[in-house]
Amino acid sequence: MLHTVPDTVPEYAEAKRLLAFLDNFVSAEPTEVPLNSILREFIGGSSFQY
Repeated sequence: MLHTVPDTVPEYAEAKRLLAFLDNFVSAEPTEVPLNSILREFIGGSSFQY
């Protein structure tokens, strides 16, 4: 969605800043995340029972 912000709106600078920030992260497939990882709290599939 950040890529769709037009350069004619005030939010454009913030969208570009966020895109630059997100470039610091590497994407990963959910299958690469261990079942006991804290990331599973956000992507689902945790091995913990609540």
